[in-house]
Amino acid sequence: MSLRDTNVLVYAHNRRDERRHPVARDLLTRLTEDGTGAVSIQVLQEWVNVVTRRVPVP
Repeated sequence: MSLRDTNVLVYAHNRRDERRHPVARDLLTRLTEDGTGAVSIQVLQEWVNVVTRRVPVP
């Protein structure tokens, strides 16, 4: 099992980051498909904080 970092979730969400977005989306897709990825409650809380305050709506 592999825990995801908040930044990976933020990059996957932020379509305006043309370099990091596709890499993060591909990583999350692979981890979801093979069932080896996990996200902690703390990471989810950090992600909500970042995307609601700092990342523009795509």
